[in-house]
Amino acid sequence: MNSKFEDFALSRLISFDSPLYKVSDLIRQYFYQGDKVYHYTNFDGLKGIIESNGFWLTESTFMNDEQELNNGPLKLQEAIKNIKDHYKGSAQIFIEALANYKLVSRLDYYISCFSKEPDSLDLWRTYSKNETGISIEFDLKDGKFPHFEGLPEYKISEVIYSDKIKLDFIHKLLIVAITEVENDLLNGINYTDWNYEDTANEVIDYISAYFILFKNESFSTENEVRITHHRSEKSGQTIYFRSSKIGLIPYIKSNELYTLDQIPDEKKELTKKLPISKIIVGPTRYFLEIKRSIGFFLHYSEYENVSVVPSNIPFRG
Repeated sequence: MNSKFEDFALSRLISFDSPLYKVSDLIRQYFYQGDKVYHYTNFDGLKGIIESNGFWLTESTFMNDEQELNNGPLKLQEAIKNIKDHYKGSAQIFIEALANYKLVSRLDYYISCFSKEPDSLDLWRTYSKNETGISIEFDLKDGKFPHFEGLPEYKISEVIYSDKIKLDFIHKLLIVAITEVENDLLNGINYTDWNYEDTANEVIDYISAYFILFKNESFSTENEVRITHHRSEKSGQTIYFRSSKIGLIPYIKSNELYTLDQIPDEKKELTKKLPISKIIVGPTRYFLEIKRSIGFFLHYSEYENVSVVPSNIPFRG
């Protein structure tokens, strides 16, 4: 879409009590600001991450929550229905255009999943089958690492689980859009049916870009944060495929999403290694053997000062 609505929503901060400011503030609060994130995987995953110096980002329509694709569109319909009767005249015509827009699945959005939880029983149940699960701690406090924030649409953000927050989020974005249309009309800009539909399409496309951060409340214990990236057809980024029980899953590699000439000189050193600070070994009977093997691998890979510690959750075989 063009940048008119995006600029309006994110850039023109007017006053602290304006809906405009609140929307911008709402969007920014979901950019993750914490010092550490954790990636749950197995031994093969650790090996692949360190050897490739990056992560796999999976195409969003192949994520593990079957309802995830419908979560955002359903909340959007509910939000439009909630505000529909609060506006009259031209604003209501615009809202009708929003309601009639047929949202299609957003392809080419790629995601890599992390957690704020270092030692989660729920996540160990998924990733520690056969006693091979680990949680990799990444320490982000020393600066912005290109592995985690390399490009404008390559950000690490918190997942939104609460249905109430999702609705509030969409409501405020819709209010900004409706306010813009009303201001255009007050300034003498004439809207035809096509203008209403075209603007509605732009607004819905913009809002739906955030649906990749929406997840069913049942998964809230995961405390997930995501690296998200939109791959455009013109980018030339290679798509790879891995096999799974549901077929072939498309993914891209994080270390191919930036080039050194895009990185400031003072940050180039940060691209050489991932900011791994700790490996937490999931519940197992074989911690000492696993610690020794991981320690050897880390040393061979020139990752020094990375501690390998056991989960605090006892193993039950």
